[in-house]
Amino acid sequence: MDPYEYQFENLSRNSLHWHNKASDLFTSARVLWKAMDNGHAIECWSTYKMLMGLSFELLFKAIAIQRKLTFSATHQLVNLANSAQLKLTNDEKEILKILTEYILWDGKYPVPHKKTHLENHWKHENKVAYDKEKHGSLTIEKGNNKLDLDELAIIWRKYSDIYMLEYSK
Repeated sequence: MDPYEYQFENLSRNSLHWHNKASDLFTSARVLWKAMDNGHAIECWSTYKMLMGLSFELLFKAIAIQRKLTFSATHQLVNLANSAQLKLTNDEKEILKILTEYILWDGKYPVPHKKTHLENHWKHENKVAYDKEKHGSLTIEKGNNKLDLDELAIIWRKYSDIYMLEYSK
């Protein structure tokens, strides 16, 4: 067997390799978050969310590989979690839909292919990431931190722990 073919086949089926790459992406998102959160003069929110989304993508694929399940070549995070037979909460589904858009376009491109994608993405993110509070006749939107590192890390670790528990068996 050709050594490249051997490595390709081996790495394609090695769930730990996929989990390690997911961890690398998660760590990269965390480094970027810390730099932005510590008052450095950088604003890379879209890149941070793209890296978080990619880390979930590879985490779900690692679980599917470990469980010997098939998954389609997609970036749709909810679909990948379903392929890995993970039970997402409704809140997690909504967050993962937002992160999917960052993988598909918002982390890489200034605009999507269609105006409706931009409009739908922004409206959906606004609905998930902000809570509305009534103050008399005014409605104020207040950020709820659902896309912040601390909140996303809880979800990421939940599924990483599932992977690690199954891997250690």
